[in-house]
Amino acid sequence: MRSSLIPLTKILFIEGAIDFGGSVKSLLMLLKHLDKSKYLPIVVCLYDVPYLNKLKDTGVEVRVLKGAGTLLFTRLSHILQLMRLIKKLDISLLHLNNGIYYPAVIAACLCRVPCVSHFRSLPYNIFTEKPTIPFLTLLFGKFSSHNIAISEAVKNRYVELGFKKEKISVIPDGIEIDAIRKNASIPRPAMYKTNGAFIIGSVCRLSEEKGLNYLIDAIPIILKEIKNIKCVLVGDGPLMKQLKTQVNNLGLSETVIFAGHQDNPYPILSEFDIFVLPSLREGLPISIMEAMALGMPVVASKVGGVSELVSNMINGILVSSGDIEQIANSVISLYKDSNLRRQLAHSAYIKAKESFAFQKTIQHVELKYAELIKGNG
Repeated sequence: MRSSLIPLTKILFIEGAIDFGGSVKSLLMLLKHLDKSKYLPIVVCLYDVPYLNKLKDTGVEVRVLKGAGTLLFTRLSHILQLMRLIKKLDISLLHLNNGIYYPAVIAACLCRVPCVSHFRSLPYNIFTEKPTIPFLTLLFGKFSSHNIAISEAVKNRYVELGFKKEKISVIPDGIEIDAIRKNASIPRPAMYKTNGAFIIGSVCRLSEEKGLNYLIDAIPIILKEIKNIKCVLVGDGPLMKQLKTQVNNLGLSETVIFAGHQDNPYPILSEFDIFVLPSLREGLPISIMEAMALGMPVVASKVGGVSELVSNMINGILVSSGDIEQIANSVISLYKDSNLRRQLAHSAYIKAKESFAFQKTIQHVELKYAELIKGNG
C-alpha cells in the first residue's frame, strides 16, 4: 500500500479534439488504467466538447480553458491559464494528447515542467495536399521534452520532416479487448433490418481522410456479384451530408445505412461480415483493432500504420488507397470464399489478443513518465 506521506504524481492531460474519436478513446483508456497509487491524472480541454461527460465519468477532474476573443489573445490566455494550473495543482508533467499545442509547451517550459506530445496521425496539409508540419509545430516541437508516436509510420514521417528520431518513442495504442467483446454481446438498437444480408461496413469519423466515398463508389461493382448486401456506416462527422448525397445519387439508399454516432457501436460492429476502412491517411486506427478483437476480417488501405496491424492475406486484405476496383474485388473474393474469410477472422482475433492489449500501452507510457520526471527522457 502506498504511504499517505508520499504524494501522487500529477499528470495534466491537454485534449484538443473537437469530436469523439481515436485520440479521446485512447485518453479514456489512460485515465481508467494509469496506476492510481502513483499517478493523479487531471484533464484540460481546449473547448467545451460533447464528450466532456465521458471524461468526467472516469472520476478525474476535468476543466475547460476559457477563450479570449481573437485567436492570438486566446492562445496568450491559454498560456497564462495553464501556468496558473501547473503551479496551483503542483503538476509534475504535461501530456499533450493530440500533438503539439504550443501554448501548453510554452507554459511547461516557463514552469520548468516536462512535457510530452502524443503524435496520433500523419502530418498533412489539407490545402497543399502534402505531408507537411506547420512551422509553429516544428518550432515548439524542439522545446517539448519528448514525443510519443502511435506507430512506426507516424514516427518516420515526423523524422523525415525535421524531428530528431531520439526524441520520439513509438508506443502503439491498445484496446480493452474483454470489454469490447462484452459490450458486443448487448443486443443492438433496432435501427434497421438486414434480412439475412451480407454486411460490410465501417466505424469511424465521417471525414475526408477516411475515404468512405471510395467504399460507396465500390458498392455498385459489389452489387453485381452480391445481390443481398448491406453497407453500414457507424459514426458522425463533417462529410455526413456529402456522403448521403453520394448514396442517393448512386441509387444506394436501400443498401447503405447511416447508423450515426453510437456510444456503444460494438453490437452493430459485431454483425459485420467484413470491416472496411479505405482511408487515405492513418496513424494507427483503433477501429481496425476493435474489429480484429471481434474476430473480423479487415479490408483496409495500406497507408500509415495500417500495415503494422494488418498483414495481407493473413489477417486481412490490404488495398491501394483510393482504388475502388481493389476494394470491390476484395469484398467479393471474401464473400465467395467462406474458408478464407474464417481463416482471416481467426488470425485477426489471435493478432488482437497477442498485440493490442491495453496493459502494454499503459506500462510503456508510465515508464516514459518516470524517465521524463527524473530528467532522463
